[in-house]
This record gives sequence, structure tokens and C-alpha cells, in this order.
Amino acid sequence: MSTIDILNRDTTEAAPPSTAAAQKDGALQSSFGPDGRFKLNIPSPIVVFEGVGVTNSAPPDTEGAVGPNDYVQIVNGGGVRIFDKTGVPRGPAFKLSTLFAPLGGVAASNDNGDGLVLYADADKIVI
Repeated sequence: MSTIDILNRDTTEAAPPSTAAAQKDGALQSSFGPDGRFKLNIPSPIVVFEGVGVTNSAPPDTEGAVGPNDYVQIVNGGGVRIFDKTGVPRGPAFKLSTLFAPLGGVAASNDNGDGLVLYADADKIVI
């Protein structure tokens, strides 16, 4: 047991040996119901594919949005890629800064930050 005295000193004492029997955690879920009859009702993914790779950035903080025909993914470090809905890339991955290159300035030369991709009305993807 640890206590702090009046001079703000830690006066640690050894805990007395426990004589209590080990107890099972009653809140720990180890099965789906007492007899295992409840099953997870999670559907399998419709499509799985390799996304944008990340370099020099952890965690990748993957973001994406699905439109009527495409999936757009962005990761930390500015990596962006557009896929069709079956996972086939529509083109090579590119850095977010390339979208701003004609404008110049910081956004044209820097890929830092957490990207965000949203699907908006009128079939628009907002990056």
C-alpha cells in the first residue's frame, strides 16, 4: 500500500499476502451466451482489395468515400487513389499536393495532415 505523508513523501508498505481465493471476472464475455447458441450476425465484406500504401507516416488514418461508381481513398502523407467499386484502380496513386500544384504555395508542396474524403450530392466526391 502506498501513502503520502505530510512532507509529501511516498511511504510504500508491502501489501499483506492475499488469503482470498482467485475469482473469475463475472463481466468477462467468453462465449456468445451461456450455451454458445448466439452467433454473430455480421455479413462478410462484398469486396476486399489492397488500398493506398503509406510511407513515412504512422498510423495511416485511412479515409474514403463511396460514390455511385467509384471509391476514393486518402491516407496520411497525402496518398490518394480512385478505384472502381470492384477494387480495380482507375489510375495510379497520386499525392494530394499534385491537385494544388497549379496554385503554388504550401498546399502545392506539402502533404502533411489528415485527409478527408466525402461523397456529396450530385455525384461529387469532395477531398
